[in-house]
Amino acid sequence: MNRANSAETSPSVRLFTAPGCPHCNGVKVSLTKLQEEELIEAFEVIDITQQPDLAEAVGVRSVPWLEIGSLTLIGEQQLSELRNWIARLSDTQVMVDYYETLLVNGELSVAESVLQKSPATLPSLLLLMIQENVPLQVRIGAVALLEGFAGREPLQQLIPQLAEQLQHQDYRIRADIAYLLGLTASSLAIEPLQKALEDSHHEVREIATEAIDEIGRDSG
Repeated sequence: MNRANSAETSPSVRLFTAPGCPHCNGVKVSLTKLQEEELIEAFEVIDITQQPDLAEAVGVRSVPWLEIGSLTLIGEQQLSELRNWIARLSDTQVMVDYYETLLVNGELSVAESVLQKSPATLPSLLLLMIQENVPLQVRIGAVALLEGFAGREPLQQLIPQLAEQLQHQDYRIRADIAYLLGLTASSLAIEPLQKALEDSHHEVREIATEAIDEIGRDSG
């Protein structure tokens, strides 16, 4: 049959396990099936009791802990779920949905770890926070994750996309955007923030004012 993934594009896979783990073997069986289907290459199984330093470095706190490409999946995973994640690894929307899944499940620390390893996925958080009908806890979590890049280049590179969202129909999102523009600590954010001073909602105007002042202090 034709390979769904070539050796160059197949995701790297690591499974962290521990003796007595009730779900680890099930995930291992699913990975073996995926390997037989040529959806993944050979995968690595790591016993955290044998390699505790590696587990600590990765941030493993519970098992099964599965890494598939840039995704980290924790706990029992059904074969169908794994197939879905793997099939969508090249989909630009996959990281948006992935971060939403983590935040809905309260896995903020996992999202932080993934983001630190893959800061290029930062735009996915912006796409997540501006989606309609996103739960409040998810939007708050997305903003918190973006806050972690205050004053850093990955967030500064988002200034054009952030500026575009100052036209969002939801004033709460516009307010969050103004706040994030302030966190960039970049003079490039001043112009869009000055436009936000004319926003129809007072909260957006207030936050834009504070953001401009903050950038001024940082550059002063």
